[in-house]
Amino acid sequence: MALALMLVASPSQGDTLDESCRAVDVHDGIDIVAQTCPIGEGLWGREPSQDGWFWIQCGMLDAMPEAAFRKAVEEHTPFLLRPEAGQYRCLTGPYQSYAEALKIRDDFRQSALMADVFIREVGGAPAVSLQRRPPRRKG
Repeated sequence: MALALMLVASPSQGDTLDESCRAVDVHDGIDIVAQTCPIGEGLWGREPSQDGWFWIQCGMLDAMPEAAFRKAVEEHTPFLLRPEAGQYRCLTGPYQSYAEALKIRDDFRQSALMADVFIREVGGAPAVSLQRRPPRRKG
């Protein structure tokens, strides 16, 4: 099931993402994006708009992720970090549709470590096309 979810969660090469969300650094294989990367607002039960992009927030960390946390996230999909005030915001995505983000969020919530993940929405379609690195393979 995790492999099928990785395929669903991985944006295709034709997807777009705002220029400000390109990785500015890579630490231990994890992409770090600038604070200028738009991450929108948490939906927290609100209905999404029709034209938004979606992130799943997988946590706020005081330091780079430990092995157990990293494994719990990478089981489902690749992630990136956005530094903020001495912490790191863990994000997966972006996803083109709410349904896609919802499916991944619900799968994450099956794990006690990931029970608090939630969906964020950035309104409108960002402008720049990027190719995301493929999901890591187990083994």
